[in-house]
Amino acid sequence: MGQGRVYGVLTLESDQPSRYSEEELRAIAALGNQAAIAMENARLYAEAQERTLQLEVVTRVTQEVSTRDVSHELPGILRTIIHQIRRVVPCDYAALALYNEDDDTFSFEMVYDFAVRDWNDLEPALIGRVEELIDFVTQPA
Repeated sequence: MGQGRVYGVLTLESDQPSRYSEEELRAIAALGNQAAIAMENARLYAEAQERTLQLEVVTRVTQEVSTRDVSHELPGILRTIIHQIRRVVPCDYAALALYNEDDDTFSFEMVYDFAVRDWNDLEPALIGRVEELIDFVTQPA
């Protein structure tokens, strides 16, 4: 147990009743506490690594948008954004749809394992799910 949180159970058994002395029990408890501290440190380290990755992704997306010509390089920029998002949130499919206010439509930059780049090459079921999502999102409140 560490910081009020249970990490696991340390079990020692003996066929002899009262086998462990008070000193041995204190040592065992201290070792268990050290194990809990090590597990908490590992958890905190993993969280820090995840936060670092998230910050790297935000930085990369910010650089991509601010240093490239959006009017000429939009498909590449959107692919990079999707790629960076997938570093933080692993998924099988990713889509980025841009809304066109003039004709109330969406245009897509779609990535499916980075092999499919054409909306028409995607599985019909996936296209249907994305279209349903768009319909849902664009319905009046």
